[in-house]
Amino acid sequence: MPASVTFEEARDHVLGNIPTSSTESVPLGSALGRIPSRDIRSSIDIPPVRIAAMDGFALPDDGDAEGGYPLSRPDAIGAAPVLTGHPVPVWCAAVAPEEECLIEGGLVKPRKRYPPATNIRPAGEDTISGSIVHPAGRPIDAVGLARLASTGAVSVEVYRQPRVLVLTSGNELVRPGEPFTSPAQRYECDSFLLAGLLAEAGVVPSVLPHQPDDPSRIREALATAGAFDLLITCGGAANSEADHTRPVLASLGAEFRFERVRIKPARPTGFALWAGRPVFCLPGNPVAVFVAFHVFVRPCLRALTGLPPVPPPATPVRLAGPFDADGKRLLFVRSLITRDPGGLSARPHPETGSGLLRTLMESDALIPVPPQQSLPAGMIVDPVWLRPEFSSHG
Repeated sequence: MPASVTFEEARDHVLGNIPTSSTESVPLGSALGRIPSRDIRSSIDIPPVRIAAMDGFALPDDGDAEGGYPLSRPDAIGAAPVLTGHPVPVWCAAVAPEEECLIEGGLVKPRKRYPPATNIRPAGEDTISGSIVHPAGRPIDAVGLARLASTGAVSVEVYRQPRVLVLTSGNELVRPGEPFTSPAQRYECDSFLLAGLLAEAGVVPSVLPHQPDDPSRIREALATAGAFDLLITCGGAANSEADHTRPVLASLGAEFRFERVRIKPARPTGFALWAGRPVFCLPGNPVAVFVAFHVFVRPCLRALTGLPPVPPPATPVRLAGPFDADGKRLLFVRSLITRDPGGLSARPHPETGSGLLRTLMESDALIPVPPQQSLPAGMIVDPVWLRPEFSSHG
């Protein structure tokens, strides 16, 4: 295994080793946000027959009969009252709105003429039996849910939600609410960051208890964690004698595809397969976790949930000034976004430390800068992450 791989090589390893997603049937009421595994077709026409588009009178012709139409006479010379959404008679040529008709002496007298099919919804106007009402791979939103309900669907075949485990480790960290045992300790936040990112992606993870830098404790936590489709670890990613996560995973049968990536931050990101299931070993600094999630974990998660691994480009952003490159590594630059008359513009955050969680709060985008290729002012780029309030995808 090489000491490190390029970003492109790492991405190829990840995307080339994502297992096939399984499917399940869920009740329609639980399908919001889920991804259909196949095209969903209607078994009925909607509407099933010709119906009135508004309250009024069914007319046998264009409404030009001299003297009017006998009211309620159920044949082709009368005018029958109809309500919105109700079937119209087979002889009905048009529906005259009730407010546009005069009723005198048992006769309906339209005030104007109506072209054929006026105010009549034909059978199948909204949906034709056999047509696709929701395509595979597109998340079911509120409108999609309503459309499926309109066809009478009671359940939907969707990709199963992946079971994701998160394990953090490190003697220097304690979970919020626990007491410090040394002045150098600080509160662990990576599990909360990952749980939030996963929830934003539509997945609720299982967060395992935080572990000290003890290989036996880490081994026990992993060996007894239960079934999963994706495992994410944080911490223990370097090569010091206190970093045990990767050796423990390897001893349990995990096969690493890479252990370092030439990116900044998040260089000590590793990827392995454990019994065919993807495992990401992320560094402990929160900015590195954030970057690694968006460039590696998120594509894997999308594929596991039935979406294309690489999403459509984010809203294009213009660089307000030059973005400097690193000599060896692909940079993911935290950037501040402003909305100008010509669109969105970006400037780099002045601080670059991967342990500065504050800088993520103050940033709006991650912009990639290739090694040895500084980007000039005015260049249009596609961020790998953009705050929803700036994104055309929301």
